[in-house]
Amino acid sequence: MPVPVSQGAAFVKMSSYGEAQAAIAALEKAEDSVFEQQNPNEGMRQKFATIGAMHGFYVGGQFMMHMGQMSAWRRMAGFGPA
Repeated sequence: MPVPVSQGAAFVKMSSYGEAQAAIAALEKAEDSVFEQQNPNEGMRQKFATIGAMHGFYVGGQFMMHMGQMSAWRRMAGFGPA
């Protein structure tokens, strides 16, 4: 049975590698119905209407964006490609 958004379903606070792994496990185990729910964050809802859309961005797009930023800073510091 899916956990309601109000009880923290598909939202895991992370501050360590182990917690990140727990977050990944929680996302993998969550029912599809959790991700189909409306995004409870009103400020982000216009861009990401559902919890699934929001997590899709955070797990994929945002990570890639930050990796690109790191790559640019590496090049500016004189390092080659990673």
